[in-house]
Amino acid sequence: SEEMLLAVTADAPTTHVPRGDLLNGGLTLVDALERTGLATSRADGRRTIDQGGAYVNNVRQTDATRTLGQDDLLHDRYVVLRKGRRDVHILQTA
Repeated sequence: SEEMLLAVTADAPTTHVPRGDLLNGGLTLVDALERTGLATSRADGRRTIDQGGAYVNNVRQTDATRTLGQDDLLHDRYVVLRKGRRDVHILQTA
């Protein structure tokens, strides 16, 4: 449920993104990692993905060209990004 998701990720930082960025395929995973601070640069984001350390909604991602979209939204508004085991960040559509 949405309440459970928010309770589990209560301590995680949140970044608000325009809904259009996700629906129009304009936000790549590399851009999302950099925008949220999980990666210090686009190169760092690509390296994280290539090394198997990037997760979208707790699913490991290995494609550095992947874009985030409607199918990635949990409860039609949240995307949980994770780098490694502990660094979690929430993307919330505005």
